[in-house]
Amino acid sequence: MSTAPIPRARIAAYLERLRDVLPTRQAASVLTEVSALIEDRVELEGGADAPGAVDRALAALGPPERLAAALTGETVSGDVARRVAFGRLVPLVFAAHLVLAIVLTLAGAGTAFVPGIVGALPMESPLATGFGVLGIFFTDVGLVAVTLALLGRDRVPSLLHRLRLEMPGTRRDAVLALVLLGLIGLLVNVPGFRDALFALGTGEQRAPILSPEMLGLVPVLDVALVLFAVRNLLLLAAGGERIASLVVDAAASLAAALVAVLVMTRAELVRIPSGAGLTEAQARTFADLLLRVGFVVCLLGAVLLVARAVRRLLRIRELTAA
Repeated sequence: MSTAPIPRARIAAYLERLRDVLPTRQAASVLTEVSALIEDRVELEGGADAPGAVDRALAALGPPERLAAALTGETVSGDVARRVAFGRLVPLVFAAHLVLAIVLTLAGAGTAFVPGIVGALPMESPLATGFGVLGIFFTDVGLVAVTLALLGRDRVPSLLHRLRLEMPGTRRDAVLALVLLGLIGLLVNVPGFRDALFALGTGEQRAPILSPEMLGLVPVLDVALVLFAVRNLLLLAAGGERIASLVVDAAASLAAALVAVLVMTRAELVRIPSGAGLTEAQARTFADLLLRVGFVVCLLGAVLLVARAVRRLLRIRELTAA
């Protein structure tokens, strides 16, 4: 028997998909048996060193959802998949919905993105705000329930495959990310680099344009950068996801989301000084355009970052419950 290590990434992904559609009480024993079966099939395909051996072994077992249905019964498998999908989608949708509501509230928006569904929170009193958040939660629970009901039991398992919670990344990814974080840290914290990048004009007329309000957010951004660096150092040391790296990743995502929200609440992103090659009217137009574009970019970024943090927290719950 070959002693070459079997590529764990594809096998782990297959087993995770299988776990999603297995009843909790059966998952541990079934996964142990299927894992052993996969290793045996890899050996039959020529061993781990043989090109495509793992892919052929997994293909012989069929999709995880079909295997789970054969092992537990189609109805049981579909019900488990729907329950797991509901448990993942509700926190993700609620977090994204709440971020949108908070941003609209901070921005003082008088209109809703989607009337009756996505709008600013009521601020008349803490009780009103609390009921507003509760209303968002129940709205999202209903929307997710209706969506899953419309999809039907047969299509929910394929949705689960798109809702994987595992933290992606390899040691190579961690090294590249650390280099990128280091470059961002230099650009943000070294005035010479920062002023050269965020500037307008040519030659002696080139002038930095970041507003004092934006420069005041640098310490908050540094916290997020440090947390992401720690996350990648943990990934580099372990070679894969661990609870510690998941916790730090969630914290880093929330810190970065906070930076995005704070940027959206700034009155100005850039302040164009005289002598930058633009007339006063052009400077105001350019600054207003950047403010609007920055708002949209940061809004999308905040929603995605909060969703990422929620996915990491759900993954921690999975690992601790396993």
